[in-house]
This record gives sequence, structure tokens and C-alpha cells, in this order.
Amino acid sequence: MILSNRILVAVLVAAFAIGASAAEKKPAAPAAKPAVAEKGETVAYDDLHLHVGKKVIVHTKYKSTRSGTLVKASKMELTLSIDTPDGPSEMTIPKDTIADVFVVNPEPGK
Repeated sequence: MILSNRILVAVLVAAFAIGASAAEKKPAAPAAKPAVAEKGETVAYDDLHLHVGKKVIVHTKYKSTRSGTLVKASKMELTLSIDTPDGPSEMTIPKDTIADVFVVNPEPGK
């Protein structure tokens, strides 16, 4: 009985290994298009009030990136207006979590 169980297990393992190697491999996903470098400048947090209404990219100390239109900048936090599938939404980011803020210069003609 033990020998037949071992044989059965061996046959199942072999069948699985053959099936796994014969399975179709999915084609590799196409390479992502390289991001277009935005033109602009990194701005000191204390100068952000001069850029309200402009598009900004915020890099946080937690290695995340948020982008949107700067709505408000206070001593404690900034507020972005971001586009979502459900429409515009506001996001507040505390000052002490911000690594840097990049103000995007609009391209001519836009």
C-alpha cells in the first residue's frame, strides 16, 4: 500500500512538472514609454504661497509622489487639487512629510 501511494505521488508530480513546462508562456508586456521630463523648478516650502494655482509635483519623505494644482500652502500643510476618475478632489499633505516640491512650468502654447 505504501509503495503504491509513493508511485501515485511520483506520477502526479511528474505529470504536474510536464504540464507546467508545456504551458504557454505569456508574451512579455511592452516596455513602458519613458516619462517626459517636466520643466520647472524645485521651490522652497516657504515660497509655495507664490505658486498657488500652478501645477506642482510633491515628493514625500516616504518615497511617494503626488501631483496636482496647488490650492493652498500654510505653515503646517499644503492642499492639492487632484483629478480622479470621479472628478476633482482635494488632498492635504502635512509639511513635515514633504521632501521637496517641484513647480511645473507650462509649455508654451498650453
